[in-house]
Amino acid sequence: MSIEAAPRRLPRWIGLAGFVFAVLLIALEGVAIGIASNRDWSTATVLAWVVIVLTVVSFLCGLAAVIRRLGRRWGVAAMVLSVVGNPLALVWLFALIGNS
Repeated sequence: MSIEAAPRRLPRWIGLAGFVFAVLLIALEGVAIGIASNRDWSTATVLAWVVIVLTVVSFLCGLAAVIRRLGRRWGVAAMVLSVVGNPLALVWLFALIGNS
């Protein structure tokens, strides 16, 4: 008689965590814009770079949730917010709109 281990369940909160993280990063981006409007360029630049790097992390978290089926809807929402909330993507989008 052999004892088999129960299959390990993966956490379903990965997609939700990516979504919440993306929302927090968009809020941080708003703070960076507010700081830039007060002409504190160095702090705003550092915050913008932090948001750029961490939106990639949030996107990858959402992608992992979609691929592994761990909260797919939240994962898709995290990926969309990560792309839309990325400052580089926003600059590209605004340039695209401005050139049309």
